Amino acid sequence: MGAAFQRIDVTFDCYRSQSIKAGTRTKRKKGKRPVRQKIEGASVTLPTDWCNIFRLDDNKADLAVLLLNHLVNHSPSGKTVVVGGGFTDSTIV
Repeated sequence: MGAAFQRIDVTFDCYRSQSIKAGTRTKRKKGKRPVRQKIEGASVTLPTDWCNIFRLDDNKADLAVLLLNHLVNHSPSGKTVVVGGGFTDSTIV
């Protein structure tokens, strides 16, 4: 994957509680109760209902951190990997 390219760019979304997007996501839930599932590592059992898991911003943020850490630890040698977002603290990268 990406063998023909020297640079790989990956962008993750940010999930801020005080934003227009957050208000829109809250309206989309329409009373549905999201399920909190800590996504801490590759050993976590995959959910059967992804829609219900992704209704909660914390679940999506956990997944972004997991994917980011995997990307950083397993980035291909000889490639430049540029990552935007996905960090637990958006002020420190």
